[in-house]
Amino acid sequence: SSLARPRGAMATEAQPLLRDAESALDIVRTPSTHKTILGTEVVDDGTEWHLVMVFKRAKNTTDIVPKAADIMQDAFTLRMVEPWALKNPDFFDKVQAGTVTWAEFLDEIWQRLLAVLEGEACGFDLGYKPDIVEEHTLLCVALRDPATIDQLADRVGIKLPITEIAYNVKGLVCPKLPLTLGQRLGLNRAPQRPAPVYLDYNSSRKGQFKDEAAARLRKVEGELDKLIAEWKPADHKTQSTIRALMRSEDTRAAVMVVLVNRLRKDELCADQASRQKHEEIFNKMNEVLEVANADLAYELSGMTPEECLQARLQRWSPPNFLDLETYRGADLYNDFTHLSVLRLMKKRLAQFVDLAALEKAGVIEGYFPPHDFARLKGLAEEWGSLHPKNLIQWPGNQHLDQVRNYFGEEIAFLFDWLSYMTRMLLFPAVLSIGIFVSRWFVDDDDMPVVRVAFSIMMCAWVAFLTASYHQVSTTWTIVWGMLGFTDRAEVRSSYEPKLRGSVREGVIRLAHWFLAFAFVAETIYAAAVITSFRAHTLHHANRRWHLLPGISIDNIAASKLAGMAVTLNIKLMDIVWSLISPKIAEYENWRTDIDLGNSQVTKSFMVKCVVYYYPFFYLAFVRDMVEGCNGRECMHELRVNLAVFIVTHIVTVIVNVLMQIGKTWYNEYTVMQKVKAMRKESDKDKLVKYTYLQAQAARPPYAGDTDDYMEVSITLGFISMFSVVFPFLAFLAFLSNMLEMRILAFRMCRVVQRPMPRGQEGIGAWMSVMRFLTYLSCVTSVGLCIFELRPLKDIPDERVKLGAFIVAEHTMLVLAYLVGKAIPPKSAANERITESNDDAVARILGGDTQKVEAKSGRRRCLQPGSEDLIPGKAVAK
Repeated sequence: SSLARPRGAMATEAQPLLRDAESALDIVRTPSTHKTILGTEVVDDGTEWHLVMVFKRAKNTTDIVPKAADIMQDAFTLRMVEPWALKNPDFFDKVQAGTVTWAEFLDEIWQRLLAVLEGEACGFDLGYKPDIVEEHTLLCVALRDPATIDQLADRVGIKLPITEIAYNVKGLVCPKLPLTLGQRLGLNRAPQRPAPVYLDYNSSRKGQFKDEAAARLRKVEGELDKLIAEWKPADHKTQSTIRALMRSEDTRAAVMVVLVNRLRKDELCADQASRQKHEEIFNKMNEVLEVANADLAYELSGMTPEECLQARLQRWSPPNFLDLETYRGADLYNDFTHLSVLRLMKKRLAQFVDLAALEKAGVIEGYFPPHDFARLKGLAEEWGSLHPKNLIQWPGNQHLDQVRNYFGEEIAFLFDWLSYMTRMLLFPAVLSIGIFVSRWFVDDDDMPVVRVAFSIMMCAWVAFLTASYHQVSTTWTIVWGMLGFTDRAEVRSSYEPKLRGSVREGVIRLAHWFLAFAFVAETIYAAAVITSFRAHTLHHANRRWHLLPGISIDNIAASKLAGMAVTLNIKLMDIVWSLISPKIAEYENWRTDIDLGNSQVTKSFMVKCVVYYYPFFYLAFVRDMVEGCNGRECMHELRVNLAVFIVTHIVTVIVNVLMQIGKTWYNEYTVMQKVKAMRKESDKDKLVKYTYLQAQAARPPYAGDTDDYMEVSITLGFISMFSVVFPFLAFLAFLSNMLEMRILAFRMCRVVQRPMPRGQEGIGAWMSVMRFLTYLSCVTSVGLCIFELRPLKDIPDERVKLGAFIVAEHTMLVLAYLVGKAIPPKSAANERITESNDDAVARILGGDTQKVEAKSGRRRCLQPGSEDLIPGKAVAK
């Protein structure tokens, strides 16, 4: 578990870490000050750190740690525990006996963790300081040394993108994403986005790539010198040599780099004889390429020889191609970014300690990567600001790469999905405005036709949205190097391989599903029973209902109480499910957090569907049969409730953010009150400063993306299912999404702690949720058109309506299925990028193309006497 490198350094607040003079230039800077969201001035002290752990301080020396052995087992790996137990057996004896105090426990963990993190096993740079009220200790961790990063990347495994120059060195071109509509129209001046392949980092391969490039240049130099010395343009051997040099892409690139460099030198030295030979060789080699490439030949057709030479030189010169110095200094991998270093540290830490288990046990208050204020400032001003101009900015992907590079793919995919859905909503939103306005110009008899047409369009729209976003998410999965990430994601510390596929695991997972169906069944059954009772009360107008001895109510009050009981039951089931389900999921032995999250999403959405949609389905399909509707009363109330839902939804988002701000404000206010008291008690000359790290530690942690996805998916369900009743809902949802995006971005930048960056391959199980909503919207929309909206509702024969529903519903399902199948998960551009990158990997890992020099085989006739019976001999008549 150790690495051959110098030990990491330890720094306190008074002694900043200075590994050497060069790192001192990076770390020592004038502290900047800025204000928190609540206006408190803080000193920026977190720029150079990658990770912060907030350790609790022992309040007394006598409290015993409950279940200390379990904490040690859950929080630390054998790699850390075994040498630890040999070094301090007395501590482990106390742990096993259950007599270790919190002071001893925290001190031992602190000392051992520091020894591992700064030692040869990790080589991290450490710094620590108390928080401003001295109730916690902030342990700051950084990984800065390039040699350590190199070794850790080799050890734990991390993927980095190949440089565009590496493609050119191998005679290839890095694939790029197709131009967007904005780029084609000149509205977006950003260059085409490259899509390089991601390779497992290997320092040996990195060095080998440089060595191969240098050897290739030497070989090409020798071949060219030999060719020049024996130059005979019309000679067959010369032509064969040229074709051989041009046949291999990697050799071809080196030849062109060397030739262009020599031509530039000849031009500077005015060596006409040498230049003439080099020009002849350069032109001959390009002609070989142009014979095989009709596009290149067409570009040069009609040019004079001098113009052809200049065009060829331009093609093989910077910025279109590499120069000799760039070729020699080409790196295989892109540099390690802040995001990749964070991932590297997280993987290495996981081999020794489970920080989540330490937090759960109460050893640490939390852990987070601190914000880099300089990097965050631009993102917060353009992406996470609530300024009116930002509220109306186009929901494009102009900030998506920045979000991904700062927060990781999990957050980036959430905002990509939300912005894509908002862009797609623009079309139905505009149509809904037209329908809303048309009520004053279109005859009432024609409005049902308009609504039916809009319903069909919305079913096709949600099918297109689902299929097209699957394609979009695949594009970003390729560009961000997340292909196959689900299979290589970090394994959960609680995962037990020996239980995989066991009866115990299967029973627990099956029981979880059974419980989910039981919750749904209970909710539906209770709603049916209460609704039946409600109908019964309405049909007995003069009867009084006895609740308790001596307490009775009339039928109107009983009906209202029954309606409240349905809502109460639904909310109660939702709360109980939210408490029970995550605890059961912890025992299901999922291998990765991604698997755990996907399993939770499917079950939770099934329960949430009932919670959110039941009241609206009741109004749409049940109330008329139970209570009766006076004319269009039910549909009118449904429209009002849908509008109220959208308003309530955005208010809920705002309130949730305000609650988090309120929690931050309370924490900050409490701290500042303690600071004031400390200043009064201490020396007046002693200044207690509130720092940026301390302010971030007071923020609430990011709770994950599940609730955000759930809210967006539920909203999508309302739009797709009930727009036939209330088309204007699409426009309200568009406005809601525009505001929600900015609020959530503001929350990420200014309200919550920066989350640990998590990789993610697309949006996971939420894609299945979208497909489910697609087909559910087809059934619901057709049901509303036939059973609840006039004129089809007025058809007296129920069998005719049922038959029409079955035919129309199946037709819409087929339409949605065909729309989904018409858009493949991977576009043609994605396929080309993947194929190009697969070819690049094969060429890079396969090394240079080598001439085959096989041992000569043996030839013989298998039938003696038939040696002359070969294809070239005529058949005897």
